[in-house]
Amino acid sequence: SGIPLTVSKFYSKYELKKDRNAQFGTTTAAFIIGLIIAIILCVIVILFKDVFALIFADPRCILILMCMLPSLLFCSVYAIFRGYFLGAKKFLFGEF
Repeated sequence: SGIPLTVSKFYSKYELKKDRNAQFGTTTAAFIIGLIIAIILCVIVILFKDVFALIFADPRCILILMCMLPSLLFCSVYAIFRGYFLGAKKFLFGEF
């Protein structure tokens, strides 16, 4: 998704202008939009889980989908944090 890149770009842009309110507004708007979209998708999957069950070959797969559904919320928050830290240049590159 392009959310981290967009948040990073706007955060850096407003950092150069020393506009803290715009930085806060960009990050907050991204959080709100990301969480609303994630919540809507979770609700849709929960409401129409019988329809989604038809897609899977094994009916037990719907349980796995339901168990993994909360990760959608965490991934949306993670994407915003990643964009914020990349824009603020407060990140460490290091992999094992």
